Amino acid sequence: DVPYPFIPKWIRSQCGVPTTTKENIESSTEMIRLGPLNRSLAFIRPHKTGSTTIKGVVQRITFGRGGIEMISADKTYLGWPNRFPGSEVVGLQDVLRTTKYDSFSHHSVLAVEDPSIYKQYLKEPVCVFTILREPLSRTISAFHFFGEDDDDFDSWRDFLDKYQQQTQVKGWKPAVYMNNLAFSLGWYHQAHIGGLTAHDHNRTLIRDFIKKVDKQLDFVMILEHMVESLVLWKDLAVPELQLEELVWYDANTEHKPSKIYPTDSEQEELKQMLLLDTMIYNHFKRKMEKQWDDAIQRSPKLQAMKESLKCMHNTIVRALEEEEKVEEDSGESDDNSDSDDSEEDTELSFSQTLPAKLNEFLTLPAVRYTQAMRSRQLDQYGCDHSTECP
Repeated sequence: DVPYPFIPKWIRSQCGVPTTTKENIESSTEMIRLGPLNRSLAFIRPHKTGSTTIKGVVQRITFGRGGIEMISADKTYLGWPNRFPGSEVVGLQDVLRTTKYDSFSHHSVLAVEDPSIYKQYLKEPVCVFTILREPLSRTISAFHFFGEDDDDFDSWRDFLDKYQQQTQVKGWKPAVYMNNLAFSLGWYHQAHIGGLTAHDHNRTLIRDFIKKVDKQLDFVMILEHMVESLVLWKDLAVPELQLEELVWYDANTEHKPSKIYPTDSEQEELKQMLLLDTMIYNHFKRKMEKQWDDAIQRSPKLQAMKESLKCMHNTIVRALEEEEKVEEDSGESDDNSDSDDSEEDTELSFSQTLPAKLNEFLTLPAVRYTQAMRSRQLDQYGCDHSTECP
């Protein structure tokens, strides 16, 4: 078991989270020892759906519980935009006969035609899950996030003229811009689709595909219902998780000052292009909303868990923001050390009690977590850090 930096008692108390037993808490460090999960986690990550935020949750759970993450050589993709797991998986190839991975959260395509492949790499049972976002807002987000460095278009008109004419979805650019939810769930990798867009408006085939995916996924989160999704994920798929382990830190949410939005007519064109994604999203959104309604009828305490989780998230975000502001104010004071008020101390209202370890644990970028996971593999299996493992 390894220590997991827990949410401070004052936050748990303020947010109505039950106090963890003293026997498990190291009071001086606010750390708790957690054992491995009873299942592995396979996280399918569509782009610009909040998936980097959930990746952080998965990595913190894996790292905090002493697990081993499935890592690719480029530390970003597990085969994506091609089939899972790709040809450059780093790690336990020679010891997979006795040891398998506890999770993966790099970008990958759902193995919809060969779901048994996950059992070759992950400990059983495997929880396969994903997160979806309303397709129009997701595409607008992708346009701004990826398009800033893209010379292929300068406007929504250029974008539509280019991608409405696409006859196939191959390579990363079409994959992140066009029906990315469907792409990540394996629609274009089906043998009878063959990467072509010719069937993107065939409602019968789309419904058949949704049924196939629905059977394979253990849970689907919805970005627009983030808190409910996390609570339901714990309740229905991974009940051994502690509520504190679900606290998330928003990633890749920088607000750019000048964004270009599609006109009303361009939005209608986008909606036509995104019919495939929209049908998928609507199905799983309705399913998740029904799951939530059924769950709180069955167990009203889930509503209280939702409020507690939301409270912990908001409290920690506020604390981190105050801490960042104090650091900025302190830097300004250093720059103006000759001013009359330079000796005044900048006080922290309540974030001074937020442990530094928890701050680092929540805000560490995904790539740093991946590096830490990699180092753990190298250390655990006796590998030389200068070479591939094993």
